[in-house]
Amino acid sequence: MRRYDHRRFDGDVLFFRATVDTIDDALTPDTWTPYVSGRIDNTDVACSHKDMTLPEPIAHIARVVADRLTELEK
Repeated sequence: MRRYDHRRFDGDVLFFRATVDTIDDALTPDTWTPYVSGRIDNTDVACSHKDMTLPEPIAHIARVVADRLTELEK
């Protein structure tokens, strides 16, 4: 990520951040600000990064995504 020359994404980002056993606290949702033209909405997920696809965390992520899609359809 640090060496690649990213193009700017034209839109909003729904960012999911693992909050348990974080390796690099410097990598926050704000780290992406230079690469995103819209909002960056953070959702903390109470697990480690490697566990984000386990049933409980992924169910939480799915609810947040479903809620966001419902909002966008209005």
